[in-house]
Amino acid sequence: EGLEIKEFYPEKKPYEARAKKDYANKAYTKGNDLDALYLYTQAIITCPVGENGKSRELSICLANRSAVLFSLKAYHMALDDIKLAFEVGYPDELAYKLYD
Repeated sequence: EGLEIKEFYPEKKPYEARAKKDYANKAYTKGNDLDALYLYTQAIITCPVGENGKSRELSICLANRSAVLFSLKAYHMALDDIKLAFEVGYPDELAYKLYD
């Protein structure tokens, strides 16, 4: 028999995603950019997304990670996260934060 290959998608865990985001926010506030980057990325991986491809929580995690990337002078990656944040439903009332 041939080798069976399956794609792996990590389980989506909203509570874990929110906790990781909260820890990332604290790390970023303290100036621990690399810790914040890691934690926001973990939150992004576990964030659930609706069938329409939209997720407020995911969009906010992406936007927050873009701030960390900007702080680390990874400008192109920050812009990629901002674009993706808008694509997955970043709230209009918060959009001003991404333009600053």
